[in-house]
Amino acid sequence: MLWFRRVVFCCLLISAAPSALWGAETANDPSADKRPIRVAIYTVNQESDPESYRLLRERDDLQVTYLRGFDIRDDRLNDFDVLFVPGGSGSKQAGLMEEDGREKVRSFIRDGGGYMGICAGGYLATCHYDWGLKILDAETVDREHWARGKGAVEIELNDAGRSLLAADADSVTIWYGNGPILAPAHDDEIPDFEVLATYRTEVAKEGVAGGVMPNTPAAVRSTYGKGRVIVFSCHPDIPKPGLTTDGLRAWLPRMIYWAAARPGPSEQPAAIETPAK
Repeated sequence: MLWFRRVVFCCLLISAAPSALWGAETANDPSADKRPIRVAIYTVNQESDPESYRLLRERDDLQVTYLRGFDIRDDRLNDFDVLFVPGGSGSKQAGLMEEDGREKVRSFIRDGGGYMGICAGGYLATCHYDWGLKILDAETVDREHWARGKGAVEIELNDAGRSLLAADADSVTIWYGNGPILAPAHDDEIPDFEVLATYRTEVAKEGVAGGVMPNTPAAVRSTYGKGRVIVFSCHPDIPKPGLTTDGLRAWLPRMIYWAAARPGPSEQPAAIETPAK
């Protein structure tokens, strides 16, 4: 009887082996890192196609599609690896998703999807607003004066930021346009964020108190469930003549790669030249 039990046990192992091995191959299959990263850019205006996003669509390593709120509610987000929410109006972006769509975004990230937010996309990620996704343990500072103005600011990258973005400069002049001024929200159910870059100067139009932006996070990253979240309060996607160079736009695919949990792209970005003051 002992030999019979051993034969049955071995047969069970053999019958189970293929699915177990297939799972291991899928998890460690090098080809999984070679397929294009599927990126959904969330849009409320499908006619808007900035040059920076056209450059993303021209890359062989990315597969970029525009999605709208009803697409997310229709479960199309399941066909992608990363959701990129750019600038605009966070409240409008949230409203067009509706609560059903926002919950589907949260589920997408919890299950391993990536989230990349710039400016309004940063507001949308926070815990501060009723319409927020609450995927980033952050609140916004000086909420009353969210419309601080637009202009050039200087940010300083730390070691983590320089490594992720393959940046060759510590300080960079970048465009700011009413992005969120972030601070920890201390939500015990969401992991703390890591700072990648810090504001060293600020924008404060007439009637808005100064001294708020300096030393607050300009870029952060975190996790949510099995997924990743990366947010820029300012705009690496908007190069301005005489202000920033095309080198900043090379940060976008690197942010996407990180959000998708892929090794960074092999090519080096263009050198970033900070104009003389």
